[in-house]
Amino acid sequence: MTPTNLISELANELRLATKNFIFQAEYQADKKVSVYEGFLPTESFNTQTFLPMIVVELRNVEDTDEGSTATVGLMFAVYGGEDAKFGGGRELPKSIFRDYGDGWRDLLNLAECVRQHLLGLPSRTLANKFQLLLPMTFSPQPDQPYPFFYGDMILNFMVGQPLLRLDYPAEFEESHVEYKPRTLNIFPNGGTTEDELYLHRG
Repeated sequence: MTPTNLISELANELRLATKNFIFQAEYQADKKVSVYEGFLPTESFNTQTFLPMIVVELRNVEDTDEGSTATVGLMFAVYGGEDAKFGGGRELPKSIFRDYGDGWRDLLNLAECVRQHLLGLPSRTLANKFQLLLPMTFSPQPDQPYPFFYGDMILNFMVGQPLLRLDYPAEFEESHVEYKPRTLNIFPNGGTTEDELYLHRG
């Protein structure tokens, strides 16, 4: 139920969701989508073979009395030159190409594949642990650095929170009051119960 585990489970789910997609890659044959956990390995920059890709990044974790949430960013990137292909490698007729190729379509198709897959999870819960919370957003980068196209998806998931335990109040001990706190269960699948105070005077 930790954020680290969330990143790994989400990356595995994205690999499953995109397994049938093949996109154009710069300086090499068409390839499947690479999914990276946390950051982009340095060696990928040296070879220029990291696109198409999704990078799964933890953005922040927030704890409240109602529970804990983790915000995850998905960075999408595809290559889209004038000879671009999309969605399983289907070639587009040359007549429909514009100055920016068709990379922007690849980007949107990849993001839509992920969006529909995550929203279609049973109970919107990842790996039976992490519930996806709405809203979720996707935004293409405003000024795309052609022939590369980038976009960002923001997701929020419920994550585990340590159980809250209440200390035995000293004033109750002095007044012969028995204090029996109940544990607050604030894990995603449990809900929250109120602590109870039982008074037993002798």
